[in-house]
Amino acid sequence: GPVASSRRCSSTPPAFVGSLGLGEGPGPATEGRENAGPTTLVIGRLKKTSAKSLLRIVCGDHGDALCDYAFVPQDRLADGSLRNFRFGFVNFKNPADAAAALANGLGRKRYTVRVADVQGVQENIQEFWEKAEQRGMTGDFTSECRPIVQDASGWSAIPIPKHLEALVNKGSK
Repeated sequence: GPVASSRRCSSTPPAFVGSLGLGEGPGPATEGRENAGPTTLVIGRLKKTSAKSLLRIVCGDHGDALCDYAFVPQDRLADGSLRNFRFGFVNFKNPADAAAALANGLGRKRYTVRVADVQGVQENIQEFWEKAEQRGMTGDFTSECRPIVQDASGWSAIPIPKHLEALVNKGSK
């Protein structure tokens, strides 16, 4: 089979979706995070999954309404294909929706679900780039290997910070 290289990348709704508030409750946790409850979850036991397919697993057809961040760490294999590490991160806009997903285990026994150590969209983006810098900016930073975020125009890979562009281009070659 393919050998992993040293380059890292950094529908029907699930049964629990009916119990989600879909925007009801305290709302996005941006300020006053410490009192809002967790919004970022780690989903384990993933198979061949991209960030966009993780959103479908977690939120079904409600991904745009429920979540604003997703990331599935991956390796690029020698044959050019991607292999994930069997876990990913998703950030819910509303802490109540994250709590419902956590309590219901995504309605499927196959996946594990737990609260992530890093909470919030901006905090997760910062963590991604800090870890990339700690690894010496080695890895694959193509759009398919970066976390995706939702904004007014839809879902897209997080941008490469200006101060890291030269390092990313050097490390990705």
